[in-house]
Amino acid sequence: MNRYIKWIIGIISLVSLVQAVWFISIIVHIPYLSDWFETAWVNDQVATEITALVLAGITILLVLIILIMLGTSRTTQRDLRFSSNQGNLVVSKNSLEQMVNKTVVDSNLVSNVETKVSINRNGQRVKANVKAINLSEENYQAVAKKIQQVVNDCLTAHLGIPSKTKVRLVPLSKSTQRLKVM
Repeated sequence: MNRYIKWIIGIISLVSLVQAVWFISIIVHIPYLSDWFETAWVNDQVATEITALVLAGITILLVLIILIMLGTSRTTQRDLRFSSNQGNLVVSKNSLEQMVNKTVVDSNLVSNVETKVSINRNGQRVKANVKAINLSEENYQAVAKKIQQVVNDCLTAHLGIPSKTKVRLVPLSKSTQRLKVM
């Protein structure tokens, strides 16, 4: 989430919280808070009305900004699209992840492979995050490097663009998942 969106949501939350407490204290008697709001209302009714209108106006403005941002922001893509000098290519993200999973299982002694693949906006680089259960008792670092190389080779061969792969291996003894047959 963007930093500015977090700030806007935080401001809306604080203003809404103050308004909610204020309106609840008008309806339900809260010992010190209700008395304070009543004395503020009786003593300076115009200032209280202006404060209520300003808080409501800020909330409405911020909600409208968020609605506009929701309407104009792009959604996450389920397909990987990129163009090269050879033309445009649209590849299903799911099929690409399954291809990487099958390649990893075929080339290594691992199970329960889960892959998340993403492509940058320019279509110049692919990122793959691979999580698997290691069935062998070999050096985990060597197995992870081998998986990383296999995934990089697979993605480069099929897509023709470089890839960056992160591998997370879980030892079989520490895994709580049941093994899947692939």
